[in-house]
Amino acid sequence: MLVESGASVLIADVTEAAGRRLATELGPHARFATVDVTDEASVQKGLAAAAELGTLRGVVNAAGIVLAEKVVGKNGPHSFDAFMRVVRVNLGGTFNMIRLAATLMSTTEPEASGERGVIINTASVAAFDGQIGQAAYSASKGGVAGMTLPLITKMLMDDGGVYYTYDGWNVIQCMNCDPAQFYSDVNPLLNGISLAAEGNVW
Repeated sequence: MLVESGASVLIADVTEAAGRRLATELGPHARFATVDVTDEASVQKGLAAAAELGTLRGVVNAAGIVLAEKVVGKNGPHSFDAFMRVVRVNLGGTFNMIRLAATLMSTTEPEASGERGVIINTASVAAFDGQIGQAAYSASKGGVAGMTLPLITKMLMDDGGVYYTYDGWNVIQCMNCDPAQFYSDVNPLLNGISLAAEGNVW
C-alpha cells in the first residue's frame, strides 16, 4: 500500500529469501536489507540503507517471534532462555528500532506540517488477554503496549523532537482496527498509511 502511494520502502528482516521475494514483487521502489532488530549495528546498517532511498519518514515495527510453552510442563519448567529470547526480539528489538529510528528522524527537516516521522508499533491482543502457553509472547507484547505512551510523551515534549503535536496527541492505541481510524485532519503523515487491519487481531 505504501509503494502504491508513491513511497519507497525498505523491508528489513532476518529471513532473506522471503524478504527479497517480497521486495521483488513490490517493484523498483522496494528494497530488502538483512536486519536483526536485537543488534544495534545491524539496525544502523538497515537505517542507512533506508536513507539511501530518501528521507526516513516512517517505521513499522512488526518483527516478532511466537512461543507456546507452559510454565510447568511435562518435561519440567518453562525454558528461561526461550522466554528471554522472545522478550529480547519482540520487546527489546522494537525498542532498539524506535530509539535508533527516532534519533535519525530527529535530524531530518520537518514536513510543512512540522512533522518529521511516524513510528507504528504492532502488539497483539495477547498483550491484554494471553492464553495458556503464551507467557513469553504476552509479556513481550504487553511490554510493547506499555512502553509506547511514555516513549511518545518524551518525544512530544522534546523541543524540536520527532513529532509535531498541534493541540493534542498523535498517539493511537487500537485493536481490530479500521483504516479510517488513522485519518487525521492535522496529521498528514498518518494519512499516508493505509492499514488493512479491519477484523484482524494484531
